[in-house]
Amino acid sequence: MNFSEPSENQRIDLIDQTQEYKVLRSAVSRNTSSIVKLRKRIFDLQKEEINLDTELINKKKKLEKMEMDKKDWLEISEFQFDLQDILQEFAGMEAHTKQADYKSSANIPAMMTDVTNTMTAVSNLRSINDDLQHWLDQH
Repeated sequence: MNFSEPSENQRIDLIDQTQEYKVLRSAVSRNTSSIVKLRKRIFDLQKEEINLDTELINKKKKLEKMEMDKKDWLEISEFQFDLQDILQEFAGMEAHTKQADYKSSANIPAMMTDVTNTMTAVSNLRSINDDLQHWLDQH
């Protein structure tokens, strides 16, 4: 037996180690490839998350604007109804005033009622004007 040449057991061990090395190298290559794919997927998901977050922020802003617009339209509608009510009050008072006869002193209570109604209407008109001014100041 020559000491410079490996024995048969050593050759078998060397062949086994070579095979094991090839198997491990292949496994490492597969794992590396899988890690690269997963990193790319994570990167893509992060980009998608950023895009979705931006979209969500934009939609929230749009919703807030729509809610403010809705509130404004409701306030405008409320003012419109108040003005219509006052217009009807004035129209009713005007018709009553045309029919009233204030020449005798017996009609003083009727005159007082008309003055009270007029003052109430003026007060309502001032209230609506104040509300409208407040709304305009806010916007």
